[in-house]
Amino acid sequence: MKKWVSSLHPKSLNKYLYLTTALFVVITFIVAYLGGDHKYITFQQGVLILVLSALPGLVGTLLIYMRASAEDRKGYNFRFGLVALFIIAKIWYDYM
Repeated sequence: MKKWVSSLHPKSLNKYLYLTTALFVVITFIVAYLGGDHKYITFQQGVLILVLSALPGLVGTLLIYMRASAEDRKGYNFRFGLVALFIIAKIWYDYM
């Protein structure tokens, strides 16, 4: 697996990540339209669709992380930590 990831070209990984991000944004707008005032889908269905559409981007992010050098991983770890801190603070704020 490590050999396969290291053989991937960084530009192809970036293109894949841009494509999955654009696809996620489009799907988010569609789900917001369908689940808004129109009520074509339920909230649970919308959440499930968004989670499933985010998985390819997560895979791309993990592939880039696996291919990165130790210096780049420090930056990625910092960003992941900030995101985790924001999520924990948001959940804590909502329930307190």
